[in-house]
Amino acid sequence: MIALEHHERWDGAGSPKGKKEEISIWGRIAALADVYDALSSARCYKDPWPEEDVISELKRQKGKQFHPLSLSVY
Repeated sequence: MIALEHHERWDGAGSPKGKKEEISIWGRIAALADVYDALSSARCYKDPWPEEDVISELKRQKGKQFHPLSLSVY
């Protein structure tokens, strides 16, 4: 379930099935963790983003890539 859903987007523009709002809580959590890790970690092709930029990007994607209430504690 997680492997299939963590690339879905809340707005339905994701893959593989363009699911929209029926994404499981587990897929939603994995999506946040995956994007956080991708942005905040060094890769051979990029430097890590500063923490505040990562959080800003995650917030910017609320209602688009992520559930609208994601990161509501920030």
